[in-house]
Amino acid sequence: MSQPHCGNYEADNDGMAPRRRSLVRLVLSASLVAVGAAGLPGEAAAGPVHRYVALGDSYAAVGSWTRMNGNPVGCLRAGDNYPADVARRVGAAQFVDVTCSAATTEHMTRPQVPNLYGVPVGGLNAPQFDALTPDTDLVSATLGGDDIDFSDILQACARFAFADPRGHRCTDHFTAGGVDRIAADIDAVAPKIGAVLDDIHARSPRATVVLAGYLPILPSDGGSCFPQIPVAAGDAPYLRDVQRRLNDMLAATAAQHGSHFADPDVPGRDACQPAGANWLNPVDPHPLSTWPFHPNATGQAFIADRIVEAVR
Repeated sequence: MSQPHCGNYEADNDGMAPRRRSLVRLVLSASLVAVGAAGLPGEAAAGPVHRYVALGDSYAAVGSWTRMNGNPVGCLRAGDNYPADVARRVGAAQFVDVTCSAATTEHMTRPQVPNLYGVPVGGLNAPQFDALTPDTDLVSATLGGDDIDFSDILQACARFAFADPRGHRCTDHFTAGGVDRIAADIDAVAPKIGAVLDDIHARSPRATVVLAGYLPILPSDGGSCFPQIPVAAGDAPYLRDVQRRLNDMLAATAAQHGSHFADPDVPGRDACQPAGANWLNPVDPHPLSTWPFHPNATGQAFIADRIVEAVR
């Protein structure tokens, strides 16, 4: 990508340089800016919607392993992801899901070669904007996490954590010299998100557009749960702030570009919580559940709730 980003991060000279992983891409947030505090996921209904198009990265694409549709397989797109839940609830006459793991803002207008662990798999995913039409009346998107290579950030921090579980080497690494490299990258992505939203409105002028954020991996109080989440105790507050900054940027950009924001950042639902309380999977989810660090079924239902609220 031509924009500044956090890919290929180099660790300090202790030999812990991260290796790129394209399988587990993050991306991070929760309840509509225009809506108040949110409760448990429900069955909010809205509609009818004529044509609903779902855009975005793995946070929007994934569901359970057994429901992946293989079109193309590397996108990890599942038939029980949150867009499918939204489509059902709003009674969409037409539902087009073009989400794909590791998608960035660039892949809205360019084809994407999906890959697993860096190996191309399953052909091309067409430019996601190809699905937009003048009669589209609902568009959802989860984007931004892969533009800052958040999975690479997590992998770098995990390597530091296993070397020093109580330390803050990852924080020191990304803020060396008094410059927060990740914060700078998030700021640099904001105009790209704005351009995406403007283009959606231009291509589908009738559409309600909802930008969905990312569920939090770590507790809101900055706590940690190593090794369940491989982040050192001293680095947890920094990583939690990174997620907040990303979601705050998405919320502000949505407001500036005539769009809704679905913010799933609800305290007590992070990946450190026990099964049944967490809305995001830890490193080792149930084998037939969804992917690590991605929403489980309850988390996906909550995001769907927030999107449905926008079309009521």
